[in-house]
Amino acid sequence: MKATLKYVSMYYVLLVLIATGLLVSLKRHSQSFNVDSIQNAITPSKRMKVSDPCQYQVLGDPASTEWIKVWIYCSSDKKAVTTIDARVFEEQEITPRLVLEKAAELNHFELSVQDGQITGMGELVNNSTVRWDCDFGQGNEDIQSIDLPIEKIPLSIKCTYGMD
Repeated sequence: MKATLKYVSMYYVLLVLIATGLLVSLKRHSQSFNVDSIQNAITPSKRMKVSDPCQYQVLGDPASTEWIKVWIYCSSDKKAVTTIDARVFEEQEITPRLVLEKAAELNHFELSVQDGQITGMGELVNNSTVRWDCDFGQGNEDIQSIDLPIEKIPLSIKCTYGMD
């Protein structure tokens, strides 16, 4: 009986020591929580950018009916589809540039724009033989300027990298 009581007492003391150690450790770590460090961990940095705009995509449709789908065709057999909930733009006036910048941010590639026209996505840049051509998916209206406001949502934007 004495031996059993001795083992139970030792077990209880060990349990209290472990619990105290965990409590102190968790208390110390909760005080070191920093929102900026969490943001840095989940926000892509410049060095995480990819050269291929079709490497990543964001699939699925949001629960709302206010979505914009961006189709990026890097070649005849390689594409990326990104669906963006239009509510992420809050009260901003939504333009194709804003949508494409959000798609570039989500898919980790650089978007280059000059004089209201796309000049490059990732390492796929306009040159004398190939260029980026974008239009609204609900018709064949070429985007004359990516800075003009979008009036109709839901919407699809299709950008193709191909022959001039």
